[in-house]
Amino acid sequence: MDTRPEKERPHAHVIWGMHGGYFLTNHEQMVESLRRMERFLGEHPGLVYNMELEAYTLDRSGVALDFSRAHSGKSSVRLTKTPATKRTVALRQRFDVTPGTWYRASVRYQAAVKQGGFHIIFTAFDQDGRWLRHQDGARGVNSTADKWRELSVDTQVKEDTAELMIECLLYDDQAEGVAWVDDFTCAPLEKN
Repeated sequence: MDTRPEKERPHAHVIWGMHGGYFLTNHEQMVESLRRMERFLGEHPGLVYNMELEAYTLDRSGVALDFSRAHSGKSSVRLTKTPATKRTVALRQRFDVTPGTWYRASVRYQAAVKQGGFHIIFTAFDQDGRWLRHQDGARGVNSTADKWRELSVDTQVKEDTAELMIECLLYDDQAEGVAWVDDFTCAPLEKN
């Protein structure tokens, strides 16, 4: 994770990696990675992918690169969700942290959500990788009328936390709609 202050970091995108997580990269790497993922999944139609957190299955079919909308660059990531019990659609990044450190996550988004909502949220894990709690989060508006909005949240790492996960998601399992995500960043924050 790039720990430089936000204005010193190069522009970054969030993408899905074959390991099941998401990571930050530049636009060209994002496009190539998503194309590789689509080819891989097309070549392995029987592949079953199951990533659970709090008994929710991450539905990767709801995540796609969209060249028709972008806040910056040439594309955004489209999250699409239909109501489905214990299923969610999300972009996630998990990273090591030091207790006491503050982090800010920020995302530009557009939304057309009929039910549920578009959220960003921090989740804490202990040194053994066990889920501790959802820590801090924010909910966006359900309809942005094709305008880009910014959503951000700050959190401070607690003493029992070794890792944080930041995610943008359509929640809850009965959520229905679409959100477009761009300029998703997470960085340490200097607090006085």
